[in-house]
Amino acid sequence: MAETVVRNEYGEVVFVQAPEASTLESATTLSTPQLAAEHYMKSLQDTLGLAGTRLAGDPALEGAGDTPVAEFQSERDVAGTKVVVYQQKVMGLDVFGARLGMQMDGESLALESVQSSMHAEIEVENPSALAPAGTRKLSRAALVKLLGIELPDMDNARIERQVVLRYEPDEREEAHDHEGCIGGPGVDLPRLPPTKLKGLAKGKHYICDEVLFQAAMGKGQAPVNWRALVEPKSGDVLYLRALVACATGLVFDRDPQTQTGANVSAASPNAVLNPFRSSHTMAGLIPAVPQPLSGNYVRIAETQAPVQTAPTVPNINGAFNFDAQTEEFTATNCYHHCDRLFRTMEDYGFNVASYFNGTTFPVPCDFRALGDAVNAQAPGNAMGNGLLELRFGKMIPGQTIGIATDNRVVWHEFGHALLWDNVNSPNFGFAHSAGDALGAILNDPGSQAADRFMTFPWTAAGLNIDRRHDRAIADGWAWFGPRWNTQYGGEQVLSTTLFRFYRAIGGDSPHLATQRRAAQVTAYLIFKAIGLMTATTAIPEVFVGHLQTADRTTPSFKGIPGGALHKVIRWAFEKQGLFQPGAAPGQPQTVNREGNPPDVDVYIDDGRGGEYTYLANHWSCQDMWCRRRPDGGLTHQNPLVGFKSYMYVRVKNRGMQPAQNVRVDAYHALLGSGLAFPDDWAPMDTPRCPPQVRSRRGPA
Repeated sequence: MAETVVRNEYGEVVFVQAPEASTLESATTLSTPQLAAEHYMKSLQDTLGLAGTRLAGDPALEGAGDTPVAEFQSERDVAGTKVVVYQQKVMGLDVFGARLGMQMDGESLALESVQSSMHAEIEVENPSALAPAGTRKLSRAALVKLLGIELPDMDNARIERQVVLRYEPDEREEAHDHEGCIGGPGVDLPRLPPTKLKGLAKGKHYICDEVLFQAAMGKGQAPVNWRALVEPKSGDVLYLRALVACATGLVFDRDPQTQTGANVSAASPNAVLNPFRSSHTMAGLIPAVPQPLSGNYVRIAETQAPVQTAPTVPNINGAFNFDAQTEEFTATNCYHHCDRLFRTMEDYGFNVASYFNGTTFPVPCDFRALGDAVNAQAPGNAMGNGLLELRFGKMIPGQTIGIATDNRVVWHEFGHALLWDNVNSPNFGFAHSAGDALGAILNDPGSQAADRFMTFPWTAAGLNIDRRHDRAIADGWAWFGPRWNTQYGGEQVLSTTLFRFYRAIGGDSPHLATQRRAAQVTAYLIFKAIGLMTATTAIPEVFVGHLQTADRTTPSFKGIPGGALHKVIRWAFEKQGLFQPGAAPGQPQTVNREGNPPDVDVYIDDGRGGEYTYLANHWSCQDMWCRRRPDGGLTHQNPLVGFKSYMYVRVKNRGMQPAQNVRVDAYHALLGSGLAFPDDWAPMDTPRCPPQVRSRRGPA
């Protein structure tokens, strides 16, 4: 794969895929991920546009002044891929959100990709604002005066540290037209007063006090953690966010609709709903007498009003068996679904403690935290670098059943949990999260729902909710199209894209086992790709690159060899309008067609014409045939036993540029002994004939 470089609106490199091999000599053996990452960092400084940023261990150049520094922050293992993360600093302060991650093959330490949110140039506008390190507590009155706003239940305020912020006017506060989530009923997002700082402009860097505090987002709402970045001299709030992510009843699990397509809702009585219950082990419970719903990954907890007592049973062998229309049933669902989030990752081979290194386990889960509100939340911890807890409300206002009974809702919240620990935000930057996609994909195998593409049928049965994962470009749902935005519009574009990928690799198969395998592979790649991220980004191509890196660096997943799906990943995003000139954040959202194919994409036509839609019979390929003589004939001849035969292959290219140095490797297997690749296949080691080039985008 050729080197690919993605840049942001400032011209800074934000992602490099398949970087060119290092030309630097190394004085030490690159025996550890950190040593290898340091070597690659030095080799790629010019490519990354970070020639002005030195590594923390390097001596400062005389007269260099306040040169930005890349300081080692962490090393992680994400399902066999090593990720080494650097934090950019200047004047001894973290540059807010400016990090770089090296993604390397776990065995060879070969560099696969680099994600960067570091800044190429930093000139601090207010250097005299630098203050001594240390936490400074603030009274409620001082906090209100500092922010110029007042929120319910403001408490626990302190200036934790100083950071350097690149000011972005559009990101100063949460958008007030934000759909659902933190813009729903009972929520009154603050409107910051106008700024007073002279010369304040987009892209300029300022030292800011990081003010952390707790407050509710509306009267009667539960408090959440907040972060404000305040310029010390003017008192201007340059950045304000609630460290919370939530959904307004828009997701579900294997609910009655998915099970049978039944016309029921959360208002249906026990006699109707009880038959849809099934018995499952409450995995991970820590033995106690009496036995609460408390395990090694999650625990049912009372974190917010209203108070609702969680059920217990006499001992570890007890049964949490309750009617559907009871609070106890919702609590049992809440534990089972939330525990399954982390247990699924464990089953997929992830080290849960390492992946969620900012989250404290067991995670508190309050199944009635939001009262009658049709909502769920995944708030971050005080530092915004991990999940604090999971909160749930009702499925329908006034009914007993809670939204925690909907596994799709829980998966949506997990989309935020995945992001908190890795990018220190509940959102990607180009979309709300991947939670819709996870809920839709993991519930699709065997689904009997009347509408396969309604993302939340259980919730929609009681509310007028239209969230889908079959959005069409023609209707404005393209990447950077009229309906796309960085929140729920982007989430529906992303879930449509990822659902297309799932369908292509087996989700459209008539066989349930193939559907399940495709769903598991897709979820695995989403988990791993998010684990490879180091910062939020407004550019979806960065996530595409991480998905491809996740595929290429996976030797095997559940017995399935990795490395075969990166072309399908790119195609799925291309079909939704990504990869075309002029389409980027901050540009007019006018995309109304599919994106461009890559420069080179060679294929053997199995009937799909170079596309990647699911094809049940892909082996009856007419572009591979046998001849008894090397005569170049175009019709197939059955080989004769004991006589040499010749195999011909027609290779095509759907890319934008001519394909060079194309090579075909052939394998053979005995049908009776098995067709599992690579174990049952042997390479053909006979000489190859030189290719005959017919046309640039035809046979090569």
